[in-house]
Amino acid sequence: MDDGRAEVQGCLDELRGSLADTRPFVDRGALRRILRRHGLGRFPDGFMVAGPAGRGVIATLLRRARRGQEHPLFSSAFYRAAYPDVATSAVDPWSHYQLLGRNEGRRPHPFIDPEHLARQMPGVRSADALDRYLVDASFWDADPSPYIDAARFRDEGPWDGRTPPLLQVLRDYPVDPWVRSRLGLIDLADARDPVALAIGVLGVRRPALARMTGVSAWRRNGSTGRGPGAYRVIPGYFIADAAGEIASVGRMVESPDGTALRSPGHIVALDVREVRECRTLAFCAVELGPDGLAGLASELGAGDLAAPVSREQEEILRVAGIETLPHGRQATVRAQSLRLVGGAG
Repeated sequence: MDDGRAEVQGCLDELRGSLADTRPFVDRGALRRILRRHGLGRFPDGFMVAGPAGRGVIATLLRRARRGQEHPLFSSAFYRAAYPDVATSAVDPWSHYQLLGRNEGRRPHPFIDPEHLARQMPGVRSADALDRYLVDASFWDADPSPYIDAARFRDEGPWDGRTPPLLQVLRDYPVDPWVRSRLGLIDLADARDPVALAIGVLGVRRPALARMTGVSAWRRNGSTGRGPGAYRVIPGYFIADAAGEIASVGRMVESPDGTALRSPGHIVALDVREVRECRTLAFCAVELGPDGLAGLASELGAGDLAAPVSREQEEILRVAGIETLPHGRQATVRAQSLRLVGGAG
């Protein structure tokens, strides 16, 4: 390792050592002195804290990292989903990864697999693979997981020639063809951690929304709720409450609006802020014939909402004077009662 790379790695080791020595607190002054001693104006990428580390801003940067407002290489939502022991601990995901998870070979992001990366880096153990990759350009043709085509991005894409391809892809170009999110969709059925993979795929396919919101997951067929409550609804796709999925429509893996994914055991969705209120929510779980649509329209009235199974049926109900949720678009509905039309699917 040349002197420049050794300097960055030495700084990173000292930063982590300072975290370990002062936990659960953070000595911001010590971190600033470490950076200054190594001649760095920002944290090394392996520390996964974004932004220049000028005087007076380190506290803000660390607070954002610990709250999950992440560096492109780290996903708190993924880390919690992949490692339930972290989700139930008092340690925030970022601190856990820096202090423990990295040495344990844990993954900081759904599309970063240290073992996969290490297999392309002779003599480098998996716990050190990501750190070494980030500082050593000789490894930048390695793919950090099956889901990132870093070598192709470097050779054919808008690579800037200075930034590790993985970092630039996840920060600036988290879309196909550089990220194989469609492969992630295919792998959901037999992934080791389907919920974690689903979170990763959603984050890549809807990056702007993923940076602004949280993630929820529901067990399939986990609820029989019908009474007053808050329901998460995507008409034509699924409905759930806090206890789990109530009903699903069809076999689509991805919801029409791209905010939810279905795996064998769970439905995972980005949290959308749209909230509606109604008296009765009628969720259509099957395609209704003319008589069924007419009957539903006659039973619903002012203050009720229908969640139709298709755009065609949405239009028919609207013409009949029934207020509807837009087909395929996620919303939270606070309803006094739920009516399933056509049963659970």
